[in-house]
Amino acid sequence: MNNSKSLSWQIVEEVAALLEKSLTPSAEVKHNVRLPVIGKPGRRKRQCDVVITYGTPPRQTVSIVEVQRRASKPNITIFHGWYQKMKEVGAQHLICVSTRGYPQSIIDEAADIGPTVKLLTLDELRKPEVPGLIFAAPFVLHKKPRFAIKEVGPNIRLEETPEEIGVEFHSSNKVFTIGDSSDFKSIGDVVSLAIRDLSNELSQRQEGPPDSYLLELTLGSVDTDLWIHIKGKPYKVMSLPMKVSVKTTVSRIPITAFEYHQESIEGVLAWVAVAEGVVDDKPISVRFVFKKDDEGLLRIAAVHQEGVSSVGLMVSTERSVVEDYIRKSLQDNQ
Repeated sequence: MNNSKSLSWQIVEEVAALLEKSLTPSAEVKHNVRLPVIGKPGRRKRQCDVVITYGTPPRQTVSIVEVQRRASKPNITIFHGWYQKMKEVGAQHLICVSTRGYPQSIIDEAADIGPTVKLLTLDELRKPEVPGLIFAAPFVLHKKPRFAIKEVGPNIRLEETPEEIGVEFHSSNKVFTIGDSSDFKSIGDVVSLAIRDLSNELSQRQEGPPDSYLLELTLGSVDTDLWIHIKGKPYKVMSLPMKVSVKTTVSRIPITAFEYHQESIEGVLAWVAVAEGVVDDKPISVRFVFKKDDEGLLRIAAVHQEGVSSVGLMVSTERSVVEDYIRKSLQDNQ
């Protein structure tokens, strides 16, 4: 086991919940839940890191997940507190999660209790790989296109002529709406949406737009109406040609990889890659979860991301493919 001090217990809690959900997709998983103490309605509710509910009423079972909040093994007193909480809230199972493993005293006592208690360890890996099964780059790539409007027009066509000809507007003025929406947007906002749609379309065709290019773009009412508002009156835009310079910035966000083990069970239950970073002064986070299928192959079981719409993680069964990808990525960013 390696250094896990940098991984906060909040992240461990989130990852544990995501892993448990990937292992039992039909279960309902909730974070930071307060459950009532059975038979004592006047007593304060007990806080549980994660609550997992399986099945449907009246045959539901409940597991609580408790995460060790220190960069050390939980001691027997902490374990007794978790087990007591499980009984007080009427849960049928206790899942303990640690990044440091467990002392022999807890392992022995959990074995005596039986399958009601599961001891899980989130082991940090030196490299993001599962030998013989999968190799991954040590970072995810976040690509964001940035643009500058070089030219607008000529031959702008509206469905009807405005009462005032030659109206001037600036790129930051929010004078456009799309469809039936009342959300006003600037010309920059509208262009940004068009570039995003183009990038998504190219990605679906497994093509990537070049990092820098000049785009000749015509905005207007095609599948969805585009309106420009002049002195409070909307006019449908039929054709708004422009030239836009697009340059994609690429950020490499380092990942930390973990294996999810359970005491008394041989092998790895799941593998997870956690990426945490800041782009444009905004925090982003991504979690990829892998687990073995029935044929023993490792496949993506879950992806969770916040603060970002798209990132790329290079994964291959061949080390050379990942090494070539890393080398090319480093060259492209020099």
